Amino acid sequence: MIKKNLIALILLPFFLAGGFAQCDTSIHQVIPSFNKSSGWMISEQQIYLGDDLFYLINGGAELYFEYGFEEVAALNFKNDQEDRLYVEIYEMKDPLAAFGIYSLFSSKYESTTGEGLIDIDGQHLFLCKDRYFVMIRKSKGENNAKLQQMAGIISNIIPLQSTIPAWPDKKIISAGNYTDFYLIRGIIGLNNHYYFGQEDIFDFDAGLVIKYPEKQFINLYYPREEKVEEIGRNIKDFLASSGNYETSAESENIFYDKKGQQIQYEQKGNFLILTINKSKK
Repeated sequence: MIKKNLIALILLPFFLAGGFAQCDTSIHQVIPSFNKSSGWMISEQQIYLGDDLFYLINGGAELYFEYGFEEVAALNFKNDQEDRLYVEIYEMKDPLAAFGIYSLFSSKYESTTGEGLIDIDGQHLFLCKDRYFVMIRKSKGENNAKLQQMAGIISNIIPLQSTIPAWPDKKIISAGNYTDFYLIRGIIGLNNHYYFGQEDIFDFDAGLVIKYPEKQFINLYYPREEKVEEIGRNIKDFLASSGNYETSAESENIFYDKKGQQIQYEQKGNFLILTINKSKK
């Protein structure tokens, strides 16, 4: 069973009778040319560009665009033993965007400076390498070795030209015994974890949400420390004037929402760190 609840609304792929974009695009460089020695052949292929993504994903496509979606190859494979696998290869605008999509599906993390991230949940395999996110799904009773075999073939095709920045690696490793992490890149992603409103008052470059049973940390990254200070002042004014939060006598940086959850924010270098404490005051 897949770990992340978000993808119940995201992974609803299907093929239409009509064709979509079939032109030569950069994603064709990572679609393997399978021959007899590989054991697998492509039985059906579609390339989805731009708004065509809405035909592949029934709900949730906006989040992919927020990360930086460029195109996706949807592929059906079969071998001589009639095993079948379904594969989606997403090309994102940069490695951080691919890592963001990976984080929707997996809590498994290793250093991003190696040959990529991989996770398997029994029915799916998720692979993140360079600016590509790959999802491989069983079609029937294939074993995990088939998923691993396909992942190895695709991973060997994808060149490792660049990795995600160092800060997600440092934040996740230092987080210790967390339950989940998510890389977010805009207001849609942020509102999936804590709803501050439709207005993007944070205007952040990227963020890392790290969850524990009783609290979550939202680490919002900004390229300039001056921007962190500016946003910090704006957040204080917003929370104090919105009517949805109660100020605290403990600190001017602590508020309580209508559920009694404590909201605390602090500035550390290039990060604005929000702590959402689920325990009631």
